[in-house]
Amino acid sequence: MTEHKNGTGRNRSLAELQAQLETLEKKLEPKVSELLANGRKRLSGLLDRAEAAGSEALDSVVRLQSTAVGALGLASRNELEDLTRRVKRLAKQATRLRAQPPTAAKAEEQTEPR
Repeated sequence: MTEHKNGTGRNRSLAELQAQLETLEKKLEPKVSELLANGRKRLSGLLDRAEAAGSEALDSVVRLQSTAVGALGLASRNELEDLTRRVKRLAKQATRLRAQPPTAAKAEEQTEPR
C-alpha cells in the first residue's frame, strides 16, 4: 500500500508524492502570502470607505429626521423625554399640594418661584 497509481499509469511511492507536495507548497507559499497581504490591504481600504459612507448616511438620516420633525411640528425624542420628566414632576407637586391643608398649600404656592 505504499504505492499509488496516478492517471498516467505510472506507479509512484507515497514518499515521492509527499516530497513533490512539499516542493509545491514551498514554491506556492510566497505567492499565497503575497495574495493574502494584497487582499488584506484592499479589505482594509474597503472597510474604511464603508465606515465613512455609513457615518455620512447616519448624519444624513439625523438631519432628515430633524427637518421632518421641524416641518411637521412634532417633538423629538429628547424633547418628549424632557416633557415627560416635567409632567411627572408637576404631577408629584400637584399630589403634594392636594394632600396638604389649604393654608399650607397657599403658603407653598406663594414661596415657589415661577
